[in-house]
Amino acid sequence: MKLDRKLASQFMKFAVVGVINTGIDWIAFFLLTSFVPFFTGENEVWAKIIAFVLAVANSFAMNSLWTFREEF
Repeated sequence: MKLDRKLASQFMKFAVVGVINTGIDWIAFFLLTSFVPFFTGENEVWAKIIAFVLAVANSFAMNSLWTFREEF
């Protein structure tokens, strides 16, 4: 039973991190395409790449430090 509770807690943390990272990706893309002239038109793909990398880096950090901090 204790394992089930820990697993459920870990799953919820993982889901929260996923939602936060989706927000980081969207916000970074919006800010880059709205306020940096280079990232408009054909160069939007570069804004998406940067936003993706930021979200992945945050995902790694948050999951390492919070979600998967404890061992079973």
